Amino acid sequence: MNSHVNLNRLILFKSVATLGSFTKAAQSLQQPKSRISRNIAALEKELGVALIYRTTRQFQLTTAGKELYQKVGPHLAALEGVIQNVDHQEKSVSGQIRMTVPNDVGIELMANYCFEFQQRYPLCQIDLLVDNKNVDLVGESVDLALRFGSLRDSTLKLKKLGTVQLRLFAGANWLRLTGPLTKINDLENLNYISFRRFENKKRTIRLTHPKGDIHLKVSSIFSSDNFFVNKKMMLLGGGFGFLPTFIAQKEVLSGELVSLFKEWATEKVAVSILMPQQKSTPLRIKVFLDFLELKLKEVL
Repeated sequence: MNSHVNLNRLILFKSVATLGSFTKAAQSLQQPKSRISRNIAALEKELGVALIYRTTRQFQLTTAGKELYQKVGPHLAALEGVIQNVDHQEKSVSGQIRMTVPNDVGIELMANYCFEFQQRYPLCQIDLLVDNKNVDLVGESVDLALRFGSLRDSTLKLKKLGTVQLRLFAGANWLRLTGPLTKINDLENLNYISFRRFENKKRTIRLTHPKGDIHLKVSSIFSSDNFFVNKKMMLLGGGFGFLPTFIAQKEVLSGELVSLFKEWATEKVAVSILMPQQKSTPLRIKVFLDFLELKLKEVL
């Protein structure tokens, strides 16, 4: 007997034995009767025993055939059920989505996005990692990572979503004390709240404008690596600084923050999604990625 038995042939044998006919099995499986007959003959050769008595008018399992059907049939049925369930999951938007995002996007945007997505697709579970550090996507089984800036990891699949620029903001109360600001260079003599990643030895910030760029000299009195901390300092009257628009918009609408020199902004920074390389992307990931892309383009 051959120890390497073809599983597909066992499944065909189960179907023939259950239906009691090569013809019915062929109709059920939508395969030619001759192909099923050849596969059963090959299975008998692999096992070294006859499984079915064949005549023009009679169909009957041999003793070995009955024993094989009784012992293997339930296991094959369970296996087919598992395969059908996996296939159903791949064809439906369901299962876990594990994603990592920076603090600012995670805190300000992702709860709303995830809630809306799960209202549409309630069979999805989202595990969100909110952290500025780079995560090993493969090692920590992460499906998606939102990243800002240039990326060099060639082992990951990258999808560019667009770009983002930071704008100038200051607290309304602070502006009342400083007096009117008529030109961008007026900021050089005022207290600057710095986002640490933008700091350099020259103490300048490159700003873009439709008519040209400048390097604004700044005097930092406070710096942090968190936009929410910097926004709080602006609201308290600590000075001016840069924020993503989606973080400042609520306070701008309430009048607590004021947008300064709206035509000026920092250089464009790429916004991308990283994914582990894989032969095919699960449907839930494709759908969530499309949803997220539309949502982020509304605020970037």
